[in-house]
Amino acid sequence: MSYGNANVARYREIEVLSLSPARRLVLLYTHLLSLLRQGHHAMLKEQRADRTVKLLKAHAILEELRFTLDHEEGGVIADSLSALYECFMGEVIQANKEGGEPARLARVIENVAELHEAFSQAAEQLEAMMPAQAAAGA
Repeated sequence: MSYGNANVARYREIEVLSLSPARRLVLLYTHLLSLLRQGHHAMLKEQRADRTVKLLKAHAILEELRFTLDHEEGGVIADSLSALYECFMGEVIQANKEGGEPARLARVIENVAELHEAFSQAAEQLEAMMPAQAAAGA
């Protein structure tokens, strides 16, 4: 990595760390969705190496999402998300196998896109509430 690239990487790291937890989650979902779509495209084009790279990265994000759930605080919602992530991980593994079905991966993409939209809306609502809460506390 050159000096310029190191600075860009450090800037991006600081930028991500300065995001609210809700915005970081949305960013993670954005990246997951992108990787799944790229993996699906590679699958359709029979580009095995590219498919594998993209889907392994997507699988790692799903693992991280599942691992970081707070079941104590999140209760039933965390349990449901955990089950969804586990299901998605299984589908990604199946899609990465030779002869995987693109339609199965497409369904995962649709579901992740719905979750992405829901978390995006929730993040916007939280951000809208923050100034009001700060003003009320002042």
